[in-house]
Parts: sequence; C-alpha cells; structure tokens
Amino acid sequence: MLAITPIAATPDWSEQPGLAEMARLRAVVESENACALPGCSIKYNSFLTVMWRAVQRGFVSQPDAVLLRTV
Repeated sequence: MLAITPIAATPDWSEQPGLAEMARLRAVVESENACALPGCSIKYNSFLTVMWRAVQRGFVSQPDAVLLRTV
C-alpha cells in the first residue's frame, strides 16, 4: 500500500518556481486592493466617489456598489 503524506490545503506559492511573482501580486491585492497592482491607472478613492454618484443617479445598483467596495 502507498501512504499519502498530507500537505497544507493552501500551497506556499513562493516556493514554486515561476509563481513567486504571482504570490507577490496576490499579497498586494490582499493587503491593499487591485488598484495597487502595477499598471493599474484607476485611483481607488476617486473611483469610489464616482461610483457612489452613479448609485445616486441610478446607473449602478447599491448591492453592486457594495460588492465592488469590498473587493
């Protein structure tokens, strides 16, 4: 019989060759937000201001805006 050694459910991406950059970018998103990624020109605070104005005017539903705020 073969024995299977249990491993962590979430792999440590930084130990995988070629995936260290993905792990770094994931950490940026988790600690800040997706707008902090390199190359993203969206200014998060300005976006939120415009988004809530769009909610007030009926262009965006409030549940969608709340979801975007928490992403």
